[in-house]
Amino acid sequence: MEGLRTVTRGRKLDPTSERLIPELTPAVTPVNKVMTLEEALDRTAELAEKALSRGTFGVAGLLTGPGGMVYAEAMNMTQRKGKPYDPTGHVERQLIDWYFEAARAGAKLPPPGHMLILSSLDPCAMCSGSTIKAGFKTVAIDLDGGEAGIHDVHGLPHRMPRELWAVAESSIHLITSRSGRALLSRQFPESEAPGPKRLSGIIERCRNAFEHSYLQMLYGLEKNRNGAAGDLRTLLRDLHSELPDTLEIPPAEIHTVAGGNRRVIEGLLGDERVCLIDPHGRPLLIARGREELSPIRIAVIELVRSYSQFRSHVHDSHGIDMPGMKSLSVLMRDAPATPIDAFHQLGSMGTFVLEKGHEGGMPLLAYLNGDDGRIRRYAGALPPHYTRHEGFFAGTLPF
Repeated sequence: MEGLRTVTRGRKLDPTSERLIPELTPAVTPVNKVMTLEEALDRTAELAEKALSRGTFGVAGLLTGPGGMVYAEAMNMTQRKGKPYDPTGHVERQLIDWYFEAARAGAKLPPPGHMLILSSLDPCAMCSGSTIKAGFKTVAIDLDGGEAGIHDVHGLPHRMPRELWAVAESSIHLITSRSGRALLSRQFPESEAPGPKRLSGIIERCRNAFEHSYLQMLYGLEKNRNGAAGDLRTLLRDLHSELPDTLEIPPAEIHTVAGGNRRVIEGLLGDERVCLIDPHGRPLLIARGREELSPIRIAVIELVRSYSQFRSHVHDSHGIDMPGMKSLSVLMRDAPATPIDAFHQLGSMGTFVLEKGHEGGMPLLAYLNGDDGRIRRYAGALPPHYTRHEGFFAGTLPF
């Protein structure tokens, strides 16, 4: 418990701030403008460079419809001013959630199957799973060095469960592939593709933006403090009035999910809720999905997005360093039943653990009920960034 006690000893918390409202699409800007393909590519590279200058990963993208209409643009928002903010703040995730929010508000938008995300970088497993679940298409301008992107050394979107290869091949493409170029020519029918030299320059700009930001993030990870888990339960209860309404405090009588009453724990996780737990199995927070608002707002993403932004808020408001996701775990009642749900959940959790892997004493993503063999098979199909930490990655909770 020393970590948090050291930070808070001798000071009185003043939980008087208003309840935090987590941001869903903080780096999305509506555009509603027709562009040529070359203009769209150039704008994507320009936004990636802008994201780099803002202290986050140099990644950006456009949400486009038929006829070259660009509805919105987005930059990466996983970092804010060089500090961790929202691990779910990837371009594709933000643009897809923005689409469903705008449609619900009455915006006249084409159906998902006609929407294409032009991204500066090969999508990760979380964003690829989001693209597939939402029915969108994606064309990526550049690879990411082969670590977190879903395209393999042959340029095929196969770093995922084999059952998903066919749908991925029809929906996620590289701009250097024949299928990617054909898709862009249909989306931007009135404009010619830029010549090889011009396209090579755009690809190089996107690559440089990401690679430079990646080095910055590695340096920042060494500097940014990751608070110890400590008595996090007490801190969260002290600050309950500031917690976003997307998070709930578990009942105080449930002291641990490891070795506790299984029926009580299953009740805690009913209605497809998930629970954030510390390395000792102590339940910290509960969240549920909001898939009625957007098909990609699964409980895992809602939990980590809300907790991460709350963690940033607590640091800024109270000077307390709460632990990041690398030392915590997420518990679900049942392992995913379908390949796409497994891919989306596992990819989402893996995205939240950066270079040094998971440090918790439990699986990063734990289940009460599930087939460990099948879970390992799904996890092993993910990109290298995820499979490096497979031993800590996912599995059933040891009771």
